[in-house]
Amino acid sequence: MTTRVINFRQDGVEFEYASPIPDLTAKTVRRFSYGEEPKVIAELELTDGRTVEVHGYAEHWTTDEVVVTWSDDDLRHFSVWVPAGNVRHTPEDEWHGNFVSR
Repeated sequence: MTTRVINFRQDGVEFEYASPIPDLTAKTVRRFSYGEEPKVIAELELTDGRTVEVHGYAEHWTTDEVVVTWSDDDLRHFSVWVPAGNVRHTPEDEWHGNFVSR
């Protein structure tokens, strides 16, 4: 699997994530309706072995992966594929995203 490395800042801490780029051949990719994307929390496995949670929105999904979008402390926008098992829907009071659209 191919990856691309992204760097982002959350709560004043710099993180590096090797974002997987899945092979979508023969998979059905679905998209949530625009404006109705669910709020999610995704656990990212960082390049140094730690994990961090990001609060964002789910945009697309397959049976195995979800595209999660979020904005970091510097209001930079990120959109990455995350294994579906690392993404969960969240109650409104638990979500603390700082999302800025593209």
